[in-house]
Amino acid sequence: MSATTRTRRTPLQAIAMSLLMLAALFAQPAAALDADVLFGPVNPPQRIASSAGASAWFIEFRARGGSPVGHSFVVLGVRSASGRERIVRVAGFYASHGPVGAVASVAGMPGTVGYKKTDLKPALIRYRRMLGKASFARIERMIARAARSPGTFTMLANNCNAFVARIAQALGMQAPANTVQQGPAYLRALIARNRR
Repeated sequence: MSATTRTRRTPLQAIAMSLLMLAALFAQPAAALDADVLFGPVNPPQRIASSAGASAWFIEFRARGGSPVGHSFVVLGVRSASGRERIVRVAGFYASHGPVGAVASVAGMPGTVGYKKTDLKPALIRYRRMLGKASFARIERMIARAARSPGTFTMLANNCNAFVARIAQALGMQAPANTVQQGPAYLRALIARNRR
């Protein structure tokens, strides 16, 4: 195929490109629009509670619905000797620029790592794995690195499911290769591969 050969766009692709160009006209800096209409602003993945006094550490892979694609994310928590549990950190991968970014993420948008308040509510699906203290600290560092350099969010490749997959793989788990599916469906596939 020569360099001058043009690819024909389907009507749907042409509409999508038009929407992306319109979105770019109204885009504002990510700090001003890291929110969406349904789920609110993205908070940084800071510590929500201390892990002091913990006798057990865990990670939960979670998914929620509530939008056409849903969302998958991780929760790090601890349990005290008395059995009291608390969430220490919540992190997921989102497109910046809120609703504009969600539309434009088909082509790619700057990503942001953090959580929304709805991520703290009961999840549609949860899968817990107990961790050692060293593994818990390693995943915390991984989340902090991802937050400093989140990369590009693309709905069809580097999305919230891909973020969850990287964390699962860092723990030696098997992650489904196909990340282009609804968050709850992806999490069900992750659980099926790693059930013990």
